[in-house]
Amino acid sequence: MRVFVCLGLALALSLPLRAQITVPTNFVEEKIPAYELPEVLRLEDGRRVRSRKVWERQRRGEILEVFSQEMYGHVPPAPEGLHFETLSVDTVYFGLGLRKRVRIYLDASGAHWFDALVQSP
Repeated sequence: MRVFVCLGLALALSLPLRAQITVPTNFVEEKIPAYELPEVLRLEDGRRVRSRKVWERQRRGEILEVFSQEMYGHVPPAPEGLHFETLSVDTVYFGLGLRKRVRIYLDASGAHWFDALVQSP
């Protein structure tokens, strides 16, 4: 019993130390290296965007791709065999909302799953 208490205490004391290890953050604007933002109304090949149609079909997609690469990343494809099963649906908040319990299967065999509680007003 004493060993478990000592291990628990050691773990509890080490957690705050690990939380203090952070990546350095720059709050001083002068330290930012010089950069130039691309023109929003110029396609990657250098041509200007002259119509809404060109913006919607080309330039918007180019900008979203840059954000995917530089900021957010690409969404991985859904696992093969991903499927859902609604376990229960209840009325909550005096009839103003719904609570659904959904089982999410991560493969076709049903071996890997987790439950999610979804509430909507």
